[in-house]
Amino acid sequence: MGSIASGSRRPALSSENLAHGARSRRSRSSLARRSRKAACFTCKEVGGGWIGSHDHSSAHILCCLRAQHEMRGCPVVGKPAACPAGMSECCQPMSSKPSFPAWFETAFRAEYLEVYAHRDQASARAEVGFLLDQGLCGKVLDLCCGQGRHLIAMRDEGLEAFGMDLSQELLMRAGALEGGQKTVGSLARADQRMLPLRDECLDGATLLFSSFGYHDDCGDAAVIEDLRRVLKPQGLLVLDLMNPDSIRAGLVPHSVREEQGLRLEETRSLSEDRRRVRKRVRFIRPGSEPLVWEEDVRLYDPADLDALLEDHGFVAESRWGGFGAKVFNAQAPRQLVFARRAAGGTSCPV
Repeated sequence: MGSIASGSRRPALSSENLAHGARSRRSRSSLARRSRKAACFTCKEVGGGWIGSHDHSSAHILCCLRAQHEMRGCPVVGKPAACPAGMSECCQPMSSKPSFPAWFETAFRAEYLEVYAHRDQASARAEVGFLLDQGLCGKVLDLCCGQGRHLIAMRDEGLEAFGMDLSQELLMRAGALEGGQKTVGSLARADQRMLPLRDECLDGATLLFSSFGYHDDCGDAAVIEDLRRVLKPQGLLVLDLMNPDSIRAGLVPHSVREEQGLRLEETRSLSEDRRRVRKRVRFIRPGSEPLVWEEDVRLYDPADLDALLEDHGFVAESRWGGFGAKVFNAQAPRQLVFARRAAGGTSCPV
């Protein structure tokens, strides 16, 4: 699961261009500290958000966080309004949110890359090739981009691609990848529920390797609604999710893996309603204290996912069982959905 970026002189950030993204009070104070440190940035505008270009060090990752007064509107609808029934928690100012971190704020550390070391650049290039065949084009956001494997492949293919992720640790390691220099100036740290971009500025957006379903129903709806906002009419949304039928039928309750001196213990379970899969990971390195984190992801059955997309102005066009045009059925390992934002016009030039 996966869960931004850097730049000589930084322009002033107005409430318009320091648009969306939300974290805790601690994150906002951290943003202020980074702003003071980052006087050497040369930032460029990307659809209304500011993406810096410099290096991948901690001081050069730009945090795009929405100002607190802008949080008083419901992020599900993107403007001050009454929340739908059961979604009142969305409308609370960030200062009233719980102070303890959500699981996805702590799970995606540097060790995550060692757990999934088999995901390499060659596979990313093949997967991006399939996305291109399905119509991905133009200006693209790779949301929850992690270290940037797919972002590099997208830029290699000529897409005007940018990446965003909440994990600073993963973003800081983008430069270590083969071709990592191509991500400089193309990364930003942001919350997927509130994107630091102007309306209708993107031709496409991707959420790859189970990067959707991290929140409650309200939070997941906020993600889809903000993606609808930033995509142009007929813009393409790609969701790469777990296949619920396959997960429920084949869930392995416990596994242990040892490689190169590392020991990985994983415990998995389903929620009582079988709509979420939960995993507890214990990462053990010789001579170090074990690291423990948890993951908790919604399983979206096709009908539920299509209804959510339709409620927020998308039409599901196709569904695959994985990259490379694998057929989607109950045994398929993945649920790869391509959806278009409704409304007239075309997104990419012909």
